[in-house]
Amino acid sequence: MPSPSLSSPASHINATLGAIVIAEIVTAVLYGVAFVQFCVYFYHNNRGRRYTRTIMSLLWLLSTVYVAFTSHAIYYYSVLNFNNDTGLDLVTWSLASALFIGALIEVVVTSVFAFKICKLSDSTWPCVFIVPPQVISLTMLIANAALDVKFPQNWNSKFSWMWYGAFGAQATTDFAIAITLCMALAKHRSCFDKTNALITALIYYSIGTCVLTSSVSLVTIITLALLPTNFVHIAFAMLLPMLIGNSLVALLNSKNMLRDMHDAQIVSVHFPGVLDIADGATPDPACAVHGEDTKDQIPHFTDQDSEMEGASVRA
Repeated sequence: MPSPSLSSPASHINATLGAIVIAEIVTAVLYGVAFVQFCVYFYHNNRGRRYTRTIMSLLWLLSTVYVAFTSHAIYYYSVLNFNNDTGLDLVTWSLASALFIGALIEVVVTSVFAFKICKLSDSTWPCVFIVPPQVISLTMLIANAALDVKFPQNWNSKFSWMWYGAFGAQATTDFAIAITLCMALAKHRSCFDKTNALITALIYYSIGTCVLTSSVSLVTIITLALLPTNFVHIAFAMLLPMLIGNSLVALLNSKNMLRDMHDAQIVSVHFPGVLDIADGATPDPACAVHGEDTKDQIPHFTDQDSEMEGASVRA
């Protein structure tokens, strides 16, 4: 990353220390939200698939280490080197390490999303659009972190293209995840209003998280291009891994929330398959009722059938 070179740190304190301190506060808040989300996930999935629980534990560990590194970096700049030109020109090891850990968080989250989308769509074609840009982003972020450690004080501006490539590729990955997930969910629309409402809610959530994370990536690129001599782009870059991590855990927890909301309601027979995007299960076949979604086409259920259907949703 281009190292800030400030002739008067006091006159630029809002753009340097102020930016990263605010970013650290927001990062800590996001970590707190993620901590609660992780607790909710493990509470509701204490008997879930081992590999999913292992991945979530790894993501929790990486998030904790990431916040620890960013906290050390903020302490280094704002306390140990406050009003110190030389200190502000130096890229500390903890900031470079946070860049590396953040890249790992993004890879873990992207891998989980890609796996779930492939299971939901029963195809591997979404990986063609998701994996390549994520690999590019990971490679450039690791190279950037390594160069930060090797050249902590004499950073050459020609390496700033790595930031453009890394965060541009990450924005592309987020768009690819949102588009492929929406397409996979749309294929499971049925003749039942409740199922379609849940699918629509998941599609809106996917689009919303894509817009948020992609916007942060793009703002990081823009601020680096317009303000290369301060820490504003670093501040936005600090937020991205925690935003991406929260988006995954929130989606996994939404399965339990949606099932609780519709616990006593009759829904499509493939409703559990749609929600099992959080479990990695293969969706059930489409409902047997075809045609337009009208009340006349919804089959009549007896009380016994309703109880059986409700039990299948809770299962």
